[in-house]
Amino acid sequence: MSTRVSVRAGIAGNSRSLTEDRPCSERSGFDKLLLLLVVFLLLFGAKRIPEIGRSMQKGIREFKGSLAGLDERWSPLADAIARETQAARRLGS
Repeated sequence: MSTRVSVRAGIAGNSRSLTEDRPCSERSGFDKLLLLLVVFLLLFGAKRIPEIGRSMQKGIREFKGSLAGLDERWSPLADAIARETQAARRLGS
Protein backbone atom coordinates (compact mmCIF):
# COMPACT_ATOMS: atom_id res chain seq x y z
CA MET A 1 0.00 0.00 0.00
CA SER A 2 1.51 3.32 -1.04
CA THR A 3 1.07 6.53 0.88
CA ARG A 4 0.93 9.84 -1.01
CA VAL A 5 1.45 13.22 0.54
CA SER A 6 -0.87 15.73 -1.06
CA VAL A 7 0.01 19.42 -1.20
CA ARG A 8 -2.97 21.70 -1.56
CA ALA A 9 -2.98 25.14 -3.16
CA GLY A 10 -3.89 27.95 -0.77
CA ILE A 11 -6.39 29.69 -3.04
CA ALA A 12 -9.88 29.68 -1.56
CA GLY A 13 -12.26 27.44 -3.45
CA ASN A 14 -9.51 26.07 -5.70
CA SER A 15 -7.61 23.40 -3.88
CA ARG A 16 -6.18 20.82 -6.21
CA SER A 17 -3.61 18.20 -5.57
CA LEU A 18 -0.14 19.00 -6.90
CA THR A 19 0.73 15.29 -6.91
CA GLU A 20 -1.26 13.63 -9.63
CA ASP A 21 -1.87 9.93 -10.14
CA ARG A 22 -0.31 9.59 -13.57
CA PRO A 23 1.69 6.67 -14.91
CA CYS A 24 5.43 7.09 -15.24
CA SER A 25 5.19 7.48 -19.03
CA GLU A 26 3.12 10.66 -18.65
CA ARG A 27 5.21 12.42 -16.01
CA SER A 28 7.52 15.38 -16.58
CA GLY A 29 10.22 14.81 -19.13
CA PHE A 30 13.00 16.57 -17.22
CA ASP A 31 14.00 13.55 -15.14
CA LYS A 32 13.92 11.33 -18.23
CA LEU A 33 16.01 13.80 -20.18
CA LEU A 34 18.55 13.98 -17.37
CA LEU A 35 18.74 10.19 -17.21
CA LEU A 36 19.19 10.00 -20.97
CA LEU A 37 22.04 12.54 -20.84
CA VAL A 38 23.79 10.62 -18.06
CA VAL A 39 23.52 7.35 -19.99
CA PHE A 40 24.78 9.09 -23.14
CA LEU A 41 27.74 10.48 -21.19
CA LEU A 42 28.57 7.07 -19.74
CA LEU A 43 28.34 5.32 -23.11
CA PHE A 44 30.38 7.75 -25.20
CA GLY A 45 32.50 9.67 -22.70
CA ALA A 46 33.08 13.38 -22.35
CA LYS A 47 35.61 13.58 -25.18
CA ARG A 48 33.45 11.89 -27.82
CA ILE A 49 30.26 13.91 -27.28
CA PRO A 50 31.56 17.11 -28.99
CA GLU A 51 32.82 15.00 -31.91
CA ILE A 52 29.41 13.37 -32.27
CA GLY A 53 27.73 16.79 -32.19
CA ARG A 54 30.05 18.15 -34.87
CA SER A 55 29.48 15.15 -37.14
CA MET A 56 25.71 15.44 -36.71
CA GLN A 57 25.89 19.16 -37.52
CA LYS A 58 27.96 18.42 -40.64
CA GLY A 59 25.46 15.79 -41.77
CA ILE A 60 22.51 18.12 -41.29
CA ARG A 61 24.32 20.87 -43.21
CA GLU A 62 25.06 18.51 -46.10
CA PHE A 63 21.45 17.29 -46.14
CA LYS A 64 20.12 20.85 -46.33
CA GLY A 65 22.61 21.63 -49.08
CA SER A 66 21.48 18.64 -51.10
CA LEU A 67 17.87 19.76 -50.77
CA ALA A 68 18.81 23.22 -52.06
CA GLY A 69 20.64 21.55 -54.94
CA LEU A 70 17.49 19.67 -55.89
CA ASP A 71 15.65 22.96 -56.31
CA GLU A 72 18.37 24.30 -58.60
CA ARG A 73 18.53 21.10 -60.63
CA TRP A 74 14.77 20.84 -61.22
CA SER A 75 14.13 24.55 -61.77
CA PRO A 76 14.77 24.54 -65.57
CA LEU A 77 12.48 21.53 -65.97
CA ALA A 78 9.73 23.22 -63.95
CA ASP A 79 10.07 26.38 -66.08
CA ALA A 80 9.76 24.35 -69.29
CA ILE A 81 6.65 22.58 -68.00
CA ALA A 82 5.09 25.91 -67.01
CA ARG A 83 5.75 27.36 -70.49
CA GLU A 84 4.22 24.31 -72.19
CA THR A 85 1.20 24.42 -69.90
CA GLN A 86 0.62 28.10 -70.67
CA ALA A 87 0.95 27.45 -74.40
CA ALA A 88 -1.56 24.58 -74.20
CA ARG A 89 -4.03 26.80 -72.32
CA ARG A 90 -3.74 29.50 -74.98
CA LEU A 91 -4.40 26.95 -77.73
CA GLY A 92 -7.36 25.53 -75.82
CA SER A 93 -9.01 28.92 -75.32
